[in-house]
Amino acid sequence: NDGVIINNINSVTISKDAIISKGSVIKQGSIILGKSVIGRNCIVGPYSYIKDSKMEDESICSYSVVEDCLIKKKASIGPFTRLRMNSIIGESNRVGNFVEVKNSTIGNKTNIAHLAYLGDTVCGNEVNFGCGSITVNYDGQKKYKTLIEDKVFIGCNSNLIAPIKIKSKSFIAAGSTITEDVKEGSFV
Repeated sequence: NDGVIINNINSVTISKDAIISKGSVIKQGSIILGKSVIGRNCIVGPYSYIKDSKMEDESICSYSVVEDCLIKKKASIGPFTRLRMNSIIGESNRVGNFVEVKNSTIGNKTNIAHLAYLGDTVCGNEVNFGCGSITVNYDGQKKYKTLIEDKVFIGCNSNLIAPIKIKSKSFIAAGSTITEDVKEGSFV
C-alpha cells in the first residue's frame, strides 16, 4: 500500500520491526529480519538474507547475506556476498561474487568484485581489489587492522599481512604478499 513491490509474498519473510521505503522491490526468497531499514528504490533479492542492517537509497543486494551492516547509497552487493559484524560499505561500491567483509569500513567507489576477504580493514575511496585479494587479519592468536588509503590498486591473489598501512595511489602487483607498510605512490 505504501509503494513497496513484493514479487512473491508467499516466499518472503519480513520482520514486523523492519522498515522498507517506497519504490523498493523485495524479490522472491528474501528474508529481512530484526530492525533492518531498506531505503527508497532498493532491490533486495532474489534470495537475500538481511538482519539488523541498513540499506540506503538505490542500493542492491542479490543472493547475499548481510548482518549488522550499513550499505550506503547506490552500492551493489552480490551475488553470493557475505557482509557481517559492523561493516560499512560506501556509496557506489561494487562488492561481488564470493566476497566476505567483516568488521570493516570501505570508502566510496571501491570495487571488490570477486573472491576476496576483507577483515578488520579500513579502506579509502576508489580502491580496486583484484580477484583473490585478502587482508590477513589473524595470526592464530590475535586480530590486526589493515589500513588502505585512497586510489590504491591491489592486484589479483595479493595478501596484505596486518598490521599494515597502504598509502594512497600505490600499486600492489598480482601475487604479492605484503608484510611492510607501503609508501604513497609506490609500486610493490
